Amino acid sequence: MPHRIMKPVNIAPNSRADILFKSYQQRIYRRTDRMFAVLMVIQWFALMAAAYWISPLTWKGNVSHIHPHLSLAIYMGGALCLLPVFLAWRMPGQVITRHVIGIVQVLFSGLLIHVTGGRIETHFHIFGSLAFLAIYRDWTVLVPATIIVAADHFIRGIFWPESVFGLAAPDHWRWIEHAGWVLFEDTFLIIACFQGVADARRMAVQTAALEENSKWRHLMVESSPDAVITIDHLANVIEWNGTASKLFGWTAFEVIGHPLGAMVLPPRHRHLLAEKMDQSLRSIGSPNSIARVEIEGTNKSGKEFPIEIAVSAIPTDMGTRFCVFIHDTSERRQAEQILREAKEAAELANQAKSDFLANMSHEIRTPLNGILGFTELLLRSADRDVETRKNFLQTIHSSGTHLLKLINDILDLSKIEAGQFVIEKERCSPHRIIAEAVSLLRVRAQEKCL
Repeated sequence: MPHRIMKPVNIAPNSRADILFKSYQQRIYRRTDRMFAVLMVIQWFALMAAAYWISPLTWKGNVSHIHPHLSLAIYMGGALCLLPVFLAWRMPGQVITRHVIGIVQVLFSGLLIHVTGGRIETHFHIFGSLAFLAIYRDWTVLVPATIIVAADHFIRGIFWPESVFGLAAPDHWRWIEHAGWVLFEDTFLIIACFQGVADARRMAVQTAALEENSKWRHLMVESSPDAVITIDHLANVIEWNGTASKLFGWTAFEVIGHPLGAMVLPPRHRHLLAEKMDQSLRSIGSPNSIARVEIEGTNKSGKEFPIEIAVSAIPTDMGTRFCVFIHDTSERRQAEQILREAKEAAELANQAKSDFLANMSHEIRTPLNGILGFTELLLRSADRDVETRKNFLQTIHSSGTHLLKLINDILDLSKIEAGQFVIEKERCSPHRIIAEAVSLLRVRAQEKCL
């Protein structure tokens, strides 16, 4: 399987990802500083123990007695401990602190090698020290430490070879061999440092993106016109947005951890929430995974109002969660009622118009018959006296006027459609109405012998 090369991740300065990355680095620096502060003290006691038990056997054969190396371990080891422990306490996470710790750590390794007479086993303390220093994920800490190790082996290999190699006359290139192994380890440790930093940068970018998504999600939920509530499988409230507080009067602090049904539904409807949760759970992944129901809800004061509840099941690592959307349908129902009333009014107006047209069809024929009938009489009775002809013309004029009024009424049908039809009451003479009716219908009646 080919090795995957870690590509560097660019982070804009002062961005949220950059802040997270630097914070992560500081946590590593401070934690590692504290670790080395404790390790320095432990190494100091281990150095004194090694000087007490190992040095006499190393330098004086099988005779065990107090050796000057014990004083060296006590005083020089204590001096080496003092500065890094002080810096780790007073200046944790600073560049100078970790570089001083790196230098002192390999000096401890050199002192331990010296006290034990150059035993090969104690040389592994150098490799362990470098591995510990790589925890910083700062490859620059390894550079001065490696230079000091190589210089220590070179100088002591020339002037005091027994203290570093355990031999009075080692090969001149022996220090190069030791330095080469240290560089070999440094190669992998530096690669690990770069990969660790790249991973930290990538994690910072991902965390910043998640925070941004979480922030927008929170803003969208809070700005939603509907109540958005998250509940667990027992219907206990986990999240409660601001719209839910406005709708039901409960604050998030008051409802979180309590059953949702007891807070927003009257007792007669609470079983419906569990039914919709089961329905949504059974249909996870299907297009109709959201279960809906229109019922009455209740607010903190106990007032009931119409609501629509939509429940959606969401599988998570912590178990199934349910997202509940609650919408106040009071305005919609009011609008529906207004629409129904408007529809009924329109139907009544339409019926009134139909009745009006049916009546008008009869009313129009009546004056028209009078006009036509008396016109025919005038044409056929040229020898009639003036008074009779005048009566005929008066009847024709009255019928024409009545017909014009009817036509005007028909043209005003828009008043009926607009709901502005008004019935007017006027004084009239019944005798005159009867006389006009008889006059209008007389000709047709005579033709039919009525």
